[in-house]
Amino acid sequence: MATPDNPALRRKILHFLFWTKPEENTFPLQTRVSIIALYAAVLASLAALPYNLYSDYVNQAYTLMAFQLVFMALGLMGLVSFWALRSLTTIRVFFSAALIILATGLIINAGGVRGLGFFYFVVGYAILYYVLGLVGGIVLPLYIWGGTLIRISLGNFHPESYLNDPDFYTTYLVLLSVATILGIFAVLYQHFIIRHLYRLAYIDDVTGLPNRKRLELLVSQWMRSHRHGGASFSLLGIKLHNFAQVNSFQGALSADHVLETLGNRITSVCGVQDSPGRYTGTVFLVLTPKTDFLELEEMGSRFLERIQKPVDLDGHSVGVQASVSITRYPQDADRYETLMANIMAGFSRLAGQPGFVSFFDESIHQAEARRYTMLGELRHAVANQELHLVYQPKIHLASGGCHGAEVLLRWNSTLFGPVGPDVFIPLAEEGGLIQSITRWVIQTAFSQISRLGALTAPRGRHPGLVHAINLSPLDLSDPAFREFLGSLEFARDEEKPDTARGTLEFTATEQGSAPAPKTPEHPRPGEGTTPTPEADPVQGEGTEVASGSGATLEPGMESEAGVDGGSGVDPAMVEFEITEGILMDESATVQSNLEFIRSRGFRIAIDDFGTGYSSLSYLHRLRASNLKIDRSFIQPINESNPQSPIVDAVISMAKTLSLSTTAEGVETPFQRDYLLSRACDLAQGYLYARPMDFESYRSWLESRE
Repeated sequence: MATPDNPALRRKILHFLFWTKPEENTFPLQTRVSIIALYAAVLASLAALPYNLYSDYVNQAYTLMAFQLVFMALGLMGLVSFWALRSLTTIRVFFSAALIILATGLIINAGGVRGLGFFYFVVGYAILYYVLGLVGGIVLPLYIWGGTLIRISLGNFHPESYLNDPDFYTTYLVLLSVATILGIFAVLYQHFIIRHLYRLAYIDDVTGLPNRKRLELLVSQWMRSHRHGGASFSLLGIKLHNFAQVNSFQGALSADHVLETLGNRITSVCGVQDSPGRYTGTVFLVLTPKTDFLELEEMGSRFLERIQKPVDLDGHSVGVQASVSITRYPQDADRYETLMANIMAGFSRLAGQPGFVSFFDESIHQAEARRYTMLGELRHAVANQELHLVYQPKIHLASGGCHGAEVLLRWNSTLFGPVGPDVFIPLAEEGGLIQSITRWVIQTAFSQISRLGALTAPRGRHPGLVHAINLSPLDLSDPAFREFLGSLEFARDEEKPDTARGTLEFTATEQGSAPAPKTPEHPRPGEGTTPTPEADPVQGEGTEVASGSGATLEPGMESEAGVDGGSGVDPAMVEFEITEGILMDESATVQSNLEFIRSRGFRIAIDDFGTGYSSLSYLHRLRASNLKIDRSFIQPINESNPQSPIVDAVISMAKTLSLSTTAEGVETPFQRDYLLSRACDLAQGYLYARPMDFESYRSWLESRE
């Protein structure tokens, strides 16, 4: 059973006594003090009421008794209305009326039997501002002072009244005048102090709009209002995208002027019930009772239209782009932190796409939450030994012999299970993990390939195998990449051991040095999909392994061979695959890394050729040795579609440029025969072998003649 010491019960009681709906230009401290003052006035009046009524009854002051009863009734009605409506303004209206009624009664009765009744009001002048607000706090003292002056001038007081003494009422009027002046001064002083403190705490200096703290209070108040029967509401976040340029090129003062102008434009779009504010430097927030999608979209569009109009700045036209993110309470979330997370998630989705309105979508939110958790797991993937390499053989079409293999990265997460590279590679790039992953892949691949031993020796069963590891544009954009590559040890011509002569292929995505490559619309068989029962569980056939922006993984990143993972690998047989998109990158770092690759004796291949925008001049300048034809061009070839002009053109062009060609994603004998008839050099795909772990790959090599 609940007791007075029960915290939950205390919270309920305090909530019932003090909770109010949000009102403009008020803040919690002011509201609580006002409510406490009102409660104190009611309790004091109730305590004094019996004595006053008895005294007036004995002295036959029946008119004053009636005024006191009306005053008390209005005061109690004000409390009841406050409990019902939770409006500070409402209770102030009732108390203003009650005090005017009581003051009128005292004026008519010349201050009561002894004429001292006005001192009840004078004592309360100190808290008058909190009880009645600014207007009521000024009007009531003036009304009492003016009414008292008129009433005393009329005379005809009660026989026991001190006002019958001319000296007394002269002093009385002087004291009342001083009290009135001091009371009004106190009201004005308190008002300006409260306003000043309010602006310091809750108003943004630049725009004059409510700041983040005030917005948080408003949202909390609106949420409490909804929980007690109030309406639902929505939050509209407005993000300024290119405002940093205004700061950089126009200066802070000009930037403040632009912000002030944009704040005024946002306010002009808002309705009477809407509450705009500045949440952070480039984010505005608007609370609105609207929850209909069409109304919200129309409102968001009007914000964009007004904000994106040029701002005149000292004769210069400054344009700011923006996007709008919308979430609803309680449909999308029931906590303030979650609502704001929804807004920020919408901004993330609209990054680089200004001029759009985004609504919170639960399915997208869940997917992003999964990606966030997955990124956290990926940080520990190497230390937890969740990453491993697989090998997919490449075949000479003419002879049927093995040319080598493409080295692919796989992640078997403890939490998520097998994760496709089309999922975790872009995630690693976005999260700054890809650089360390790439180095681990290179070192581990060198170590494993060197263990092939006599199989790949010059007189072995498979001499000169070429092995491929993928390289991202971020590797070539990394100034430290050449230092890393140069730190690896390779077999020199005069001391090549009887170990693997392997080629490491690094595949870059087609976006140049862009940090986040797009996932292919049609992944390779098994790539990024749940494998079928007959499919290889490692998923995928050739997804890029890239390097990123320099972030590191957890300890445990070193490969099986340690830092000297490349010992014994011949650079002359190493072929770096880059997508053709990187060819268009003219940055000094990219060109320097490409030149370093060539100077060290590595080969260069172009991966997924035909899906980008490279030109023959770029191919010629790069001096590549191999073109890989993307599987999207190979897959459609079948008995009912026996021709592929694009494949024919790529092979013909490669021959003209003295380049070899590799077809990816070969799955049927018909595709093999077609490529063989066109003099394609190499092929890889499920027709020959699925990706396999290193030991299986070595056994596969040993089993072949």
